[in-house]
Amino acid sequence: MRGTGAHNTIRVDGADQFEVWKSFRVGRRADVYDVTTHSETDYGYVTGRHDGYRSLGIDHRRTIFNLQIGGWLVVDSLAGTGWHAVDSLLHLAPDVRPKISGSIAELQPTEWCVALIAMPAVSVLADLYSPRLGVRLASTTLAGRGYAELPLNWVYWIAPCPSTALDWDDAGDGLLCLSAPTGGLEINPLFIEAY
Repeated sequence: MRGTGAHNTIRVDGADQFEVWKSFRVGRRADVYDVTTHSETDYGYVTGRHDGYRSLGIDHRRTIFNLQIGGWLVVDSLAGTGWHAVDSLLHLAPDVRPKISGSIAELQPTEWCVALIAMPAVSVLADLYSPRLGVRLASTTLAGRGYAELPLNWVYWIAPCPSTALDWDDAGDGLLCLSAPTGGLEINPLFIEAY
């Protein structure tokens, strides 16, 4: 429950971002740096990097945009070279069941969904949720998995509306057009000079 696979993040080559063993032992730790926040009229974001995959020659930056039109746009950028097995994990609450249709995962029984904008198709994994010591509840995890060449950018949108109300389009030059019931937004989620 403490490894990278138990968190909503990117896992590379099945490795943990830090070394864990036994009950509460932690060894090599990732350093977090370049953490910044920014706010615009249509969105705000927080971004940061960690070097937990430095032994693989990989640097991970995550940027999370809080969108005025609703929800969060998550951008994971991996800098490095070569081909790697990459997992993007999104753990769901025990009572949430995803229904996948194309590039959308509807999070039933809620009105929320996850739009897979730039990442591989996801699969649904049986998982466990542990709200406290000794308690484990059945849950599910959305897992985007691929064998990909670095550098890469994977993007998904967690939106507070049904999938039929969402639309997005790559307008070129990194510009992404998002549309939701509350309005539209043009954004370049890769504009942050990460490396």
